Amino acid sequence: MSAIPIIGPLLAVVKEMGGKFLELKRVEADGRILVATAKAKAEATVLVTNAQSIADWERVQAENAASSWKDEFWTLLIALPIPFVFWPTTREWVIEGFQALHSVPEWYMWAIAASISASFGIRTGIFEKIGFTSTKKGT
Repeated sequence: MSAIPIIGPLLAVVKEMGGKFLELKRVEADGRILVATAKAKAEATVLVTNAQSIADWERVQAENAASSWKDEFWTLLIALPIPFVFWPTTREWVIEGFQALHSVPEWYMWAIAASISASFGIRTGIFEKIGFTSTKKGT
């Protein structure tokens, strides 16, 4: 009978320790939720900032294109060989010109492609879509 008075306080201590353990686990879970929420908000802010930067860039490009002659220049230069290929006296000249482009340095072709795409407001990704990729490994 002497063990009975000890069981009550012992159960109270166990109950208190269990409560503190569960409270600690709840606080840890709340902390993980706060961290995940903060991370999601930060990622959303980055996405919004990136989208705003792209929109700003496109707006500036559109404003600049209003007074620019680059797109007309490249359109003319790209279209220029078309009528000449139909004239027998200039056909060989056009064909030889395109064949000569195969011997220019790769960096020059990339520079032309970048210049044309920038002139028309085309951003990255267009090179892969048109099949214009580097022939060198690692570039």
